[in-house]
Formats: sequence, structure tokens, C-alpha cells
Amino acid sequence: MALSIPFIPPVNKPGQAADMPVVLWDDFVSTSVSNTADEGNWLETSAGIAVPLAEVNGMMSLTSDTTTEKGIYTNGAPFQLTAGKKLQFTCRISNEDVDATKWLVGLVTANDTAPAGGVVSHVGFRDIVGTAGAINAVSEASSTETTTAATQTFASDGDYRVLAFEYDGNGNVRYFVDGAKVATHTTNIPTGVALDVAFTVLGVGGANEVMNVDYVLVVADRQ
Repeated sequence: MALSIPFIPPVNKPGQAADMPVVLWDDFVSTSVSNTADEGNWLETSAGIAVPLAEVNGMMSLTSDTTTEKGIYTNGAPFQLTAGKKLQFTCRISNEDVDATKWLVGLVTANDTAPAGGVVSHVGFRDIVGTAGAINAVSEASSTETTTAATQTFASDGDYRVLAFEYDGNGNVRYFVDGAKVATHTTNIPTGVALDVAFTVLGVGGANEVMNVDYVLVVADRQ
């Protein structure tokens, strides 16, 4: 998947608007989380633990509570899928117990981070069963969804996958796992809705489970 949205700012005359995309990049080398809005780079749900790890290249570690998902999401729902505007999302994640972890990544309805079927709008990836390392591509609008099971899985505990999708501005979302296209969705695309970037994890059967997020990149045409 090649990025079609430029990163290099154009040279404009003084006073002209810069034709720049909206870019969110976080490798968690220097970031912060808070359960109070606008006090950290990421807003966290109250249960569980979210900790930026002091590792080479950076890492965000999310640990679920025994009965409640742990999630982080952006402040203020800064993204929206709009006709004529492109958006691309890429992240690299792992789950430390692939046979007992429910999880969700991508764009979701503002402040909505429940992976177990409670999301109103979502475009991204998830597994709400959490028993076989499954990876499912999802588009969901107004609680009606389209899902496609990827052939790739989290094959073992701690196995990393690069998950990506792109919205082409024309009603199509293409999904990729480790660079290979796994699905194209044309239905239940949540257009015209304010969306947060979200990562959530929840254990199966009351266990504390861990998701590690290496990085996230979102590039979108300015609205």
C-alpha cells in the first residue's frame, strides 16, 4: 500500500493556506496518557493500565482489567471519512496471549472503546471472540457492520502484525495485513461521523490481558 498523500509541505506565497494533510504519528517514545480529557496525548479508560514503555523504538502497553476493557483514544475525535477525501491508517500491534484476548484498533465513534460488540461506528480491525488469534476487517455504521476474516492471524503470543486500511474518498475501504490486501468493503462505511483513533484490549474469561502498540500513523486529507 503506497501512501498517496504527501508528507512534504508545499511552498506557498505568504498568507496562502498550506495544502497539508492532517497527520497523527506516535511511536510512543515520548507520549502521555490521562483519564481526563485534554491532559495527555491519549485519553484512557479508567479500568486497567496504559503505560508507555521505555524501550528502543518506543511502545505503548495496555493491560485490561479482569472484567473491563482497557482503551486509549485520541482527544476530540479529530478524524472523519468524507466523500472526496482520502484517509490512511497504519499500526503495528501484538497481543501477549492470542488465545484469550479480545481487541479492537482503528477509528471509532467518539469516546467509544468497547471491543465486545458495543461500538456504534468503527473502521479497522478487531477480534471479539478472542480464542484463535483471529484478525477481522470491520466497517460499521450505526451499529450495522460488514466483517471479513483475514487469512493471516496472530500465530503465537507476542506475534506482531502491521494492520492498515485506506479510505479512497469514494465509498471504498481497503484493508491490509503485513502489506497484503485482505478485504475491500463498500458497505457500512461510517462517513460523516466524528471518529477517534482507538486501541482496546479485553481478556477472555476474566483474565488480565496485554496489547502492545509499537506505532500508529494516520494521514488524512484536510476537510
